[in-house]
Amino acid sequence: MRTRALDPDKQVIPEVEEIIETPNNKTSTDKTIFGIAEEAESVSRLRELLGETQERIKACEELVNDKSNPVASDAAAQEVETHRKKADRLQTLIDRREASISKE
Repeated sequence: MRTRALDPDKQVIPEVEEIIETPNNKTSTDKTIFGIAEEAESVSRLRELLGETQERIKACEELVNDKSNPVASDAAAQEVETHRKKADRLQTLIDRREASISKE
């Protein structure tokens, strides 16, 4: 290989200078405000999705109660369970995000 020996006293990696950044209050405030607004918008979208999921649960429960079609009733029962789990996860996520917003 083509290598050459370096002088042992010569530093290969340059020293890193410490960079001190001064906080720009306006920028950090804007980021905080817009961050909170984005979180609130996210919570709003999650609430809409939760409402749609709850509507789907009600529709599936009606199919479960309709005994004229047992195949559809069984499928709807499984879907109800799936949507209930989804609704629980959404509610947990909404609660966490709202708590995060209120802390800020």
